[in-house]
Amino acid sequence: MKVILIDNLKSKIDNSHVRWYLSSQEIWIGQEKNYYEIEESIGKSYGSFNWLFSGEDTILFDKENLKLKSGVIKVNEPINVTTRNLELLNINNREGTIKLFEPSNASCELGDYTIYYSKEDALVSSRGMLKVDDQTIVLDITKDFSFIIKEDELVGWILKNSSRHLVGDDMNCIDSGFHSVDFIKTTLVKYLILIESLDKELTIDDEEKLMNDFNTLYECLETCTLTPFVVIKESILNILDFM
Repeated sequence: MKVILIDNLKSKIDNSHVRWYLSSQEIWIGQEKNYYEIEESIGKSYGSFNWLFSGEDTILFDKENLKLKSGVIKVNEPINVTTRNLELLNINNREGTIKLFEPSNASCELGDYTIYYSKEDALVSSRGMLKVDDQTIVLDITKDFSFIIKEDELVGWILKNSSRHLVGDDMNCIDSGFHSVDFIKTTLVKYLILIESLDKELTIDDEEKLMNDFNTLYECLETCTLTPFVVIKESILNILDFM
């Protein structure tokens, strides 16, 4: 999807309305609370919105001024966990928003490859292994959410402080006063590594061990009441129901 960068223009998307729904593995940006509100916005928007029928991401732009309005972005699994430094944050970083290049609809799949950088607590998705060069731009739409743009095309996204943006299915904003801590990041890493194991060919013994590992992680979090822990616990229960 081709876009125009608008530097230093504050986006209408607030950082508190950037949510990572762990159970459905989607990133929502904008104030729409549910799919019904997304459907209502489609009639007033250009962009990409075939989410119901395909693997496309939903990116909506206002029909009147073509500026970014909201989005529902898929987090493709498995999420690869790494302890490497996220060098992408130090390359051609700008602040602002985007406009659709022309008033029309176009398909958009922002990423098929997702990495969680545990040191920075950052979730990054791109089309395959992103080759970073002088043409790569990281555009901060909010304090924590950025689009990766290359040659005027959306090619990926970054969610910084990502554990802070974990929400349950019934939540439509994050607690703006909450700050991520090391224990939450450590827990998220353990959860993501277990999730990654689900995609492997498992023997009966492997599956039993994996189930025990999920149960152990759940028990460690049983008394934790902060939202990220609650979200991870709910996701573990959903997984155990299907194992």
